[in-house]
Amino acid sequence: MKVKASVFIIASLLSSPMAFAADNSGDGQVHITGNIIESACTVASDSKAIDVLLEDRNTSAFTAMGDTSAEKEFKIKLENCNSSSYENVRVRFEGMADATGGSTVLANTGDAAGIGVQILDNGTPMDFTDHSGWSTTNTSLLDNEGNPQIPFTARYYATKSMAGIVAGTVDTTATFYLQYN
Repeated sequence: MKVKASVFIIASLLSSPMAFAADNSGDGQVHITGNIIESACTVASDSKAIDVLLEDRNTSAFTAMGDTSAEKEFKIKLENCNSSSYENVRVRFEGMADATGGSTVLANTGDAAGIGVQILDNGTPMDFTDHSGWSTTNTSLLDNEGNPQIPFTARYYATKSMAGIVAGTVDTTATFYLQYN
């Protein structure tokens, strides 16, 4: 009796997988693809909020609309880059453009009147409303640790003639974006 039960159990176990292995074709497939890419640079922590202090200027330094001040340099610092990333990085700025000065002049939210601010890339004012207005490619310099720094300058820009310029604070902000080509 024990032999018959053992034979029955063994036969049952051997035939079980066949009972459950019906159709292996499935109801569908999932095909997964992707790419492994070079990592982009990251903005250094001290460049996530850059403060640029322009020098004090007398109202008499601006006699006509379009007059500008001396430029003040600032740099956007990057890190965790490889050379193929930072050699092709470009920057664009967005901000509230001055209604009188145009799209290359940031509006002043301080209490000075008749003055806006420009950000320049190699001497060329950036356009704050053009989402395709990227800086020139590969303008970065390397710091002592081999991290790229992208230089820009900022300056005052007279949006009115001398009679319309009022002394006070100048305050404006632009947001920057990076693009890797």
